[in-house]
Amino acid sequence: VLDIQDMWPETLKATGMLSNEKALRWIGRVANWIYRRARALTVNAPGMKTSIIQKGISADKIFVMPNWADETIYMPKSQDPAIGEQYGLKNKFNIMFAGNMGLVQALDKVIASAELLTDLPDVQFVMIGDGLEYDNLQKMVTEKNLTNVVFLGRHPASAMPDFFAWADGLLITLTDDPLYTMTIPSKTQSYLACGRPIICAVAGDGADVVNEANAGFTVPPENPIALADAIRRLYALSPSERDAMGANGRQAYLDHFQQKTIVDRYEQVFLDVMKKRN
Repeated sequence: VLDIQDMWPETLKATGMLSNEKALRWIGRVANWIYRRARALTVNAPGMKTSIIQKGISADKIFVMPNWADETIYMPKSQDPAIGEQYGLKNKFNIMFAGNMGLVQALDKVIASAELLTDLPDVQFVMIGDGLEYDNLQKMVTEKNLTNVVFLGRHPASAMPDFFAWADGLLITLTDDPLYTMTIPSKTQSYLACGRPIICAVAGDGADVVNEANAGFTVPPENPIALADAIRRLYALSPSERDAMGANGRQAYLDHFQQKTIVDRYEQVFLDVMKKRN
């Protein structure tokens, strides 16, 4: 049973790790050779299944198994006043991003959206994490003289729910690449589990999760104007309406992404493979 977390060679090309077309084709042939010989394949998003079927692999042996969040950490939390005071989150409308700050997150477009929202003085973008683009993003904010973007640096996963409790919207964003239409970013499950509204600037499977749960708003990737408009829509809602969105997301996590639910499905795949082999 082969568990596929990334598509090959598509991931190499989309991230810029490899651009040699001959090498990419060779890697693709190796991946397809492995797919054909596996008894079963598990993938973490529906679009990945569709892509592998298009490579000539039988749909009957491909199973969608979404990833789950660490449920000992990610859960709804009450606002800790000390966190709000220490990090400047109190009395602000916080649009929060947490995670890796690399090229594929397209966070330069988030900074562009922040520039479009300076007329709402209590709206601020809260950036938690680090990565290759961290310094460049800070430089952009300084050059644009933006006061509505704050960088809180890196914090352990165990601290994230305490920060998320102060988020009026949690942000998911990726570049506009066909690969990411068949991706459910791992932070999606963590955000859902914490029960806060989500703004998803990702096309395809990730957006579908948010839309189907009615857990927030979705916008096209790499579109600062659409992202700013979605934030304005979220800002215009009442606190109870935003809380309802968060509750919808939490329920969607419990219904579709709990560890026990997915592990039980893995177990059934293993049992079926063993039964057929015997």
